[in-house]
Amino acid sequence: MKLSKTGLLFITAVAFFVLGGLAFGNDFGDAAVYFPMKPGNYWIYKLSMPGNSHVYEQKVKVDDSEGGKPEIIVYDPKGTPEVFVYYELNELGLFKSSEMASWGLSQYKPLWPVLKNKMAVGTSWNWQSADHKMTESVKVTAAEKVTVPAGTFEALLVECSGTNFNGVSYVDKTWYAKNIGYVKDELTMEGKSLVSELSEYQLGK
Repeated sequence: MKLSKTGLLFITAVAFFVLGGLAFGNDFGDAAVYFPMKPGNYWIYKLSMPGNSHVYEQKVKVDDSEGGKPEIIVYDPKGTPEVFVYYELNELGLFKSSEMASWGLSQYKPLWPVLKNKMAVGTSWNWQSADHKMTESVKVTAAEKVTVPAGTFEALLVECSGTNFNGVSYVDKTWYAKNIGYVKDELTMEGKSLVSELSEYQLGK
């Protein structure tokens, strides 16, 4: 999910995975297939940091949104809503428009692309915020199997690098599986890495 590059415990999700309830469906291409955001869908991830024995659990859920736009809620390890992320899905792909968290409201102009509607090995894109503080370069680099606690999935590996609003550089690898969402993410920032692996999920029909 990438959910946000503002901290190691809250990842953008990304990402972010077919809005059946909002009637987006497959007309919006691969973005809707690789990030099915039907209200009620949820994913639970095991979060760990190499060299640290602690494993945290994080839940990501699609909420009923106002105005027909997708909304993702990210919960902290205690089950408290921590981050609210809002998206726009159109003929070009899935875009993050804003997010609300304890550190305040962030609005993304231009819209921050999460997934394009034509996803294949070699697909790439770049993004820069209007104030030039945030940048991101993204490329689909491989199609491969990935095994996580929830099972083994055929996935596209999406790699990106960028700079967040604090000027901190990051590198991120995310594996997206069709009709599932992102199943694994590895975020590295300031010499520290956070690994998120899908352990449980529920998707509506």
